[in-house]
Amino acid sequence: MEGRLHPDCFPSGYVQPCSRCGRSGLSLPKKRLLDTSSVQGPFDVFRLADFSTVVVCTERFSDACHRLGLDGVTFKPLPGV
Repeated sequence: MEGRLHPDCFPSGYVQPCSRCGRSGLSLPKKRLLDTSSVQGPFDVFRLADFSTVVVCTERFSDACHRLGLDGVTFKPLPGV
């Protein structure tokens, strides 16, 4: 499952990624907002289609990782629009 960043996160004149390879040539924006309409289904963990190295999770998933004492991952809030 994938979600997308909100269009407001991208610079004006942004061109959609290459349809063949998916490369956009953009750096990960400092200000990130999740486009909640792009998330289909009640998933606790998914990647961003715009930046596949970014993994998004719910607060419930984050809480479970903390309760289990899992480490090696940093959780940061990602507001949704």
